[in-house]
Amino acid sequence: MYPIGYQSQLVTMAGLRRVHEPDMHPEMARRLFPWLESEHGRIGIGGGERPNPDPVSPASSQGRSFHQLQQFRSKLVCYAAVDLVHVTSGVHRSPTWTEVGSAKAYGLHAFIGHDTNSASDDEPWHLQPVEMRGYQAWLNAGRPDPGPFQLPATPGGTFVHATIRKGDTNADVYGAQSVLRFKASQPISVDGVFDADTDTAVRNLQRIAGLVVDGVCGPKTWAELDKLANS
Repeated sequence: MYPIGYQSQLVTMAGLRRVHEPDMHPEMARRLFPWLESEHGRIGIGGGERPNPDPVSPASSQGRSFHQLQQFRSKLVCYAAVDLVHVTSGVHRSPTWTEVGSAKAYGLHAFIGHDTNSASDDEPWHLQPVEMRGYQAWLNAGRPDPGPFQLPATPGGTFVHATIRKGDTNADVYGAQSVLRFKASQPISVDGVFDADTDTAVRNLQRIAGLVVDGVCGPKTWAELDKLANS
């Protein structure tokens, strides 16, 4: 069970994903949920997506927060930041810098205030992809998407890839597409949509690997994708 919100509620990983994944950038989701699994329920999500405009902070009141829907270079419109909570004896609290340090192995970082000497700036609970820091720098770079990022070969939790097939739209599709395009040189879009081109690319991989050629990414096809991702 994982903490969600700022009181004492706990949900399953499926419940956590159901609440926060739909509008999250798929590469952020591909990194975030395995990391949370590796923390064995100690850390969860207090808050994720925010409306635009939102008076919670100067950045979000101006629509310049990664908690808000942003259009990325890929044309995806999604958010890419969450605020974390740590659970101790059933009580949700802000995590410490030490408690979020392991996120970097999954391509995520809490950085706001970490590089300054002002305790008032410290936000060890604010997590986003390591490629993303300041909003203006992201704009100047052309709104790049995060990823693909090589996840640890042996995550500390029980996270497993979902079986995916033509018609699916989720973070696992995005992860498979990233590997197929950047590690297997397949000419496909990386957008989280399992379309006809992705189906062809999966079948090509299955054919080369000597697997059943059915276009379905189950455990054996994922094993081949993970080998490529870690190569």
